[in-house]
Amino acid sequence: MRLPCRQPKPCLKICLTICLTICLKICLKICLKICLKICLKICLDHAHIGFAEPPPPAATTRYRRGMQPARPRSVLNIPVPDVLLGRWVAWLLPERQPFRIPRATARDLRHADEPERLTPELRDTFELYGTTDDALVWLTQAESRALPRAVHAAQPAPHRWLTHLGRPDAIDIDRNRALAFVAEGRRPSRHDEIDESHWRDIAGLPPGARQLAGTHPTASGPNCFATVMAAAGVHGVAETWMQLAPFGAWLVAATSPCPSSPAADTQPGTVLTWRDASGSPVHAAITLSAGYLLHKPSQGWMSPRKVLTVREGMLSCRTPGWRVGRRRLRIGSPSEPG
Repeated sequence: MRLPCRQPKPCLKICLTICLTICLKICLKICLKICLKICLKICLDHAHIGFAEPPPPAATTRYRRGMQPARPRSVLNIPVPDVLLGRWVAWLLPERQPFRIPRATARDLRHADEPERLTPELRDTFELYGTTDDALVWLTQAESRALPRAVHAAQPAPHRWLTHLGRPDAIDIDRNRALAFVAEGRRPSRHDEIDESHWRDIAGLPPGARQLAGTHPTASGPNCFATVMAAAGVHGVAETWMQLAPFGAWLVAATSPCPSSPAADTQPGTVLTWRDASGSPVHAAITLSAGYLLHKPSQGWMSPRKVLTVREGMLSCRTPGWRVGRRRLRIGSPSEPG
């Protein structure tokens, strides 16, 4: 005859312990799989963030019936190749960004002063022009949080950071942010409003305008003076930062004085030069035809060579103390910089 168990509580404890152990093992195994998947995705996203994905070779690119190749993105009515858009993201949202901070603060936070790392593109992104007594330090987003609030407020331009790496659409988000940055506060180009007959009229004067109209520079540097000279047919200057002395020499050698009247603005080949109160050139543009002009607003990578109406160009350059003068481009003007 089997006797009843007189110790039910120890048996119950043993059963509960076994069940809990099994449940914990199962839960840990599931959690580990999920964590590994998330970590792998983050690593893959991080490896590709900020870079344009190379297209497949043209010979092997195939599209299903009814599909069309993806059209390049555009901003300000100007197409932006994927390679250039990738550079824009790198210039607008670098992982380490420059901050001007007092030297005492830099020493206290143990940050090195490294002005030599500043490229022309980052100079234009963060508007770090001129010289100061401050240190130029390079910080990640996390490191920048340790800076005093007053130092953040004193920066010449905002600091923008890459979208969180865990988001699957982070690359597209940052590309769109770069496009929005270039478009903000800028008029779109009207180069596609000039019909073929007017372009034929412009072909001889200024000869290089059509090739430049509605294009983005490949980097910072090319400015308004280089754009005007290149449009006038000067070779090898379109991608340079043209200085005042050679531009002034070319202006004397290649143009002639003309009456400063709105009538000159309707003819192709009128060089418009804005000067400050001291008489120094500060901006330039060149007229095309039918009331349009070509100019490049600044030397920055975000500034395209675009076509505006003459009225729009005048309004965009309206600055207290500036005065505009007009000179006519001579046929057969020098094709080499002065």
